[in-house]
Parts: sequence; C-alpha cells; structure tokens
Amino acid sequence: MNPFATGLVVALVITLVQGLPFSRVKRQFRFGAVPNSFNFLQAATCLKNQNQLLYRNVNRPRATQFDLLAGCQTFVRCNQGTVSKTDCPTTTYFNVVSQVCEPMETRTVENCALDTKGDFVVLTTPQPSFNSTKCQSATEYSCANGVCMAKELFCDNKPDCADSSDELLCSMLTDPLRSPDCDKNQCQLPDCYCSLHGTAIPDDLPVNQVPQMVILQFDDPVNDNNIPMFDAFFSGNRSNPGSQCGIKATFFISHEYNNYQYTEKLAKDGHEIALKGIDNDRTEAYWTKSSEDKLQRDFVTERRIISKFARIPEATMQGMRVPFLRGSGNAQFSMMAHNGIRWDSSLSAEPLDIPVWPYTLNYKVPHKCYPPDKQVQCPARSFPGLWEIPLNQIVGTFDETCSILGSCTRMDNVDDVVDMLNKNFDKHYSTNRAPLVLSMSTNWMVPSHFMGLMNWVDNILATHKDVFFVTATQAISWIQNPTPVASLGSFAPWKCSANNSVPVCEEPHGCTLDGATPAMRGSYLITCEKCPSFYPDFGIPDGEILDA
Repeated sequence: MNPFATGLVVALVITLVQGLPFSRVKRQFRFGAVPNSFNFLQAATCLKNQNQLLYRNVNRPRATQFDLLAGCQTFVRCNQGTVSKTDCPTTTYFNVVSQVCEPMETRTVENCALDTKGDFVVLTTPQPSFNSTKCQSATEYSCANGVCMAKELFCDNKPDCADSSDELLCSMLTDPLRSPDCDKNQCQLPDCYCSLHGTAIPDDLPVNQVPQMVILQFDDPVNDNNIPMFDAFFSGNRSNPGSQCGIKATFFISHEYNNYQYTEKLAKDGHEIALKGIDNDRTEAYWTKSSEDKLQRDFVTERRIISKFARIPEATMQGMRVPFLRGSGNAQFSMMAHNGIRWDSSLSAEPLDIPVWPYTLNYKVPHKCYPPDKQVQCPARSFPGLWEIPLNQIVGTFDETCSILGSCTRMDNVDDVVDMLNKNFDKHYSTNRAPLVLSMSTNWMVPSHFMGLMNWVDNILATHKDVFFVTATQAISWIQNPTPVASLGSFAPWKCSANNSVPVCEEPHGCTLDGATPAMRGSYLITCEKCPSFYPDFGIPDGEILDA
C-alpha cells in the first residue's frame, strides 16, 4: 500500500474510533490489560456522554500499578470532538471521582485505575433504621443488626453499633437529625444568617452599596520560607479605601516549624490568627472520621500553644480550618460549639454562577458539599451561631476549578496570574459581591504567583474604592451589621487600631527542644517567651508539665 493510502486508512480508523458510541460499564480493574501497541490508539479519545466531565485517557499504559500511578496526574476533556489534556500541579494527582486535583499523599491505585467518574461503584452495606418498631424508646434508633442505641450516638464519627452502621447515613440528605431548610422569618441578624441558596445579600442591601470584601487566607506555619514575602506584601503602602491602616489577612497556623515571634508580630499588626491543628501529617481519612474528642485534642491544644508562645489571647483565635479541607461533619462543629471556636473555613461550594455568602449553621448548609465525595464532611445538623466561610470555586487559567489556589494549574507568567484573579474577582463583583476568598499556602507562592498577586492587589486598590481586604472575622462582622459603602468610615469593626494586647517582641529565643517522652517528637522553637523544658505538643502545650 502506498503512503497516501496508508494515511487515509489511519485517518479513517481514528475517525471511527473517535466516533464510536462507547459503552462505559462499571467494572473492577484487572492488572495486565496492556494497551494496543498502535501509536494512534495511545492518544486520548472522546468519550460519549461525558458532558464536559474530566476523565482519564482510556488508552493510557496500565499494565502495572506503577503505570497507573505514573499517569494519575493527567486528565482530559472532550469539547466538540476535540480532546484537550491537562496535568495537575506537581504535588497533586487527578481524583476522577471528585473531579479535582488533590494532594499526592491521598493517591490510590484504585482511583488511578478508574477511567471516568461513572466507573466508581459504591458498595452497598446493611443500613440502620430510624423508625424501627424494635426500639421501645423515642430517643433510640436501631443499628443494622437490630440493636437499639441512643439517637445522639448516631453520626458522631465514633462507631457505637457493633456493625458500625450508626455512622453510615450521616450526610445532609440522610442524617435522621438533619437541620431544616433556611427560614428567613426565624433567622435574624446578627446571630443568624441564611438564604435558601446561599446567594442572597445580607439585609437585601442594593448591590452597589455592598463593599466587595476580599479575604486573603494563608495556610501553614510562618517561618523563613515565607516571612520575607509577608514582609514585602504587608509592609508596603497597601491600604483599604479611606483608611491609613494596611490591608489585612487571616493566617491558619499549624504548629510544627512555626515561628511564634513572627506570629506575634502578625497579630500585633492586626492580622487574624486562626487554627489549623498540631498534627498536619495525618491522612485525609483521619480528618474525615475524626471524633469530637480527637478534634478537641488537636485544635484546643494548638490554641493553647499559640497563646503561650506567641502571647496572643486565646479568645482572639476564633476560627479554624481542617487540614486538606476534610471537614469532620457533625463532630467538628460540635467540638467548635463546646470550645468557643466561632467560625470555620473548610467547606467548599460546588461551581456556581453566583457565589455563596458566609452563613450560620442554624439551618441546612445552602450548597452541595464539594467535591461530591465530601458530602459526609458537611455538618448535617444545626449548630446555632457558628459561622461557615465557604470556599467558592476558583476558576483557573484553563477553566479548571479549585477551592484553593494551590490546586489550580501552576502559572509561570505574572500576567496569567493577574488575569486569573481578575476573572474570579469580576464574577463576585458583578453579581452579588459575596466575599472573594483567596486561600494559598507557601508552596503556591512561587515568584510568578507572588508577583502576580501583589500586582493584582495594587491594581484593585488603585481602581476600586469599594473593595476591602479584610480578615474572616471582619467579614462576619459586616454580615452581622450590613453597612453601605458610604458609611464604612464609621464602621467600628474595620477601624485600624493596634492590638495592644500583644506585646512587641524584638529579640526572640531560639530553642532546640526534646520531646517530653522518648515517644514524643522534639524540634526547634522560636518564641519571645523563655525556652520551655520540652517541645510543646499533645498533653504538654506549655512545654513544661505533662497533662494528667
């Protein structure tokens, strides 16, 4: 056959392969399925009925588990018969079930083996009964095995039934004690705020009178890896409109490797210090299933450590975030209610045309818990007075969505970063002006990203007199008392005043510390306080005496 004819045959075969009505069935993966050796079949093909969903190249190498893991960062999308390919950032992989890039440490062969979201099969298990006639008391539900248990033992992340069925039906749709839909007649500011879909402006204020709030959130420890960037970012002449005080941010501090002298400085300068727990090395599954006791041990201990070694009053640390954004459902918010933690920012809303406003948890969460596999981590029950600052989806450079900036595709060009931030800002500013939450870690702040962020902030401040960079608690204060832009000059919660409760520290101590027991970790600690005897940790937050 001549070359021209060969080309026609290959083109015809490609056309037929791409046009076939593929029949996708749920199946278990078997190793040893070696892909066809013809090069053109190695290319990704368009799968019918994917409806713009992201999926994996069905013709990728998959002979071994190593092949699967190696190709797990890549995903494709079919658009009008043309396949586009994208790679997740280096430290993440593509979770085909949740449809987003997630931390590499949570990657599994089972997930990497799935081609499409539709290939994921949820196994059926015995179900508890919430109206069983076997239970004599109205205060009990029945486990799947017929044993009756107190209602409050269901959906608390602690299996009490012998078959663990008390922890099965705990989502916002299945929890037997789930909270009702928003009732605006009963839910009144300042203690309660809700709307049916989460998109309504507080007090129905006209949108042109609503300040566009931007909440900058920085995750993880502050130390030599990011202090120079924070100094450059917050030491300049970046001030909110009509104010001489600098723009503010919220810092979710994790304990290990944190510099407490600089944490103290951030608080003194008016930034908000929030909690991210002590042990961030745990897996996602650990946080998803953490009980109230475990969460209290982690976050309340961290609050005591920060208060001691950064000299910040515990009462000023009002917010938290669960590592990996893996909220622990009812158990997490019960822990918050019992320990004076006022707000959380761990829950992600699904992609929406109009973003969601922060809300209290008196009523049902007004959005789907996103990604879909995180349904059980949204609180299903009512927790009056607790606030959630949801993470609306950020739209990346390639129109991918992500809850935090680090999960979007990396950008090497400063202008691309500015364009991406403008695109997301415009979505909020031109609709309901729900707070724009930009959450990032040190890993995201590579030079192009950091310069793009600074340029964008400077451009926004220069061109908008109704945009304010505020802390999470300041945003909640505005929602509790909606104040038109023209009156913000007298809005007390946004006044810039030094935090006099935090003393100035200029000469910190560098402490090389052992763990209090051979089984406990040691580390290096920088603080304005005198060096403790041991490294602060679970059971010894002051570094001196182990708790009983």
